[in-house]
Amino acid sequence: MADIRIIYTRPDGGIAIVAPGLNSKGDGETDAQWIDRVKAASVPADATNVHQCLASEITAHPRYRNAWVQGPDGLPTVDMIKARDVHRDHIRAAREKAWGQIDLAIRDASLAGDAAALSVAISRRDALRDATSDPAIEVAKNPAELELVAPAGLVL
Repeated sequence: MADIRIIYTRPDGGIAIVAPGLNSKGDGETDAQWIDRVKAASVPADATNVHQCLASEITAHPRYRNAWVQGPDGLPTVDMIKARDVHRDHIRAAREKAWGQIDLAIRDASLAGDAAALSVAISRRDALRDATSDPAIEVAKNPAELELVAPAGLVL
């Protein structure tokens, strides 16, 4: 029973997953009684679609955890509309780290009068700026396709 999970939909539409600890099982308590007690203590009254499963049944892409919704079988699945926004957030976070390097490259190329290097740095800056509006994000059909949409040089 250690790998049991209780999944439910929160009022905001997101899902929550409860992983009951084995050490919370009372002496003489059956597995069913234990799970019922955990549900009563952990699942709020306004939760919907309460489902019990094994941890190994949860196969939705973990990178897009904030885009998980419950599928018809009660298990998490990735809502691609939400996943696209999550992916854009990943790009923004990775891009933040690159801005400083780009600014330095533009400054250095300007100071050195190196028009070719300046052009490359500006092009790189513009590509980073436009990365979240890449059309490939909108046409991605699943998380694996989203993973392939990343500006060159950024680690998401």
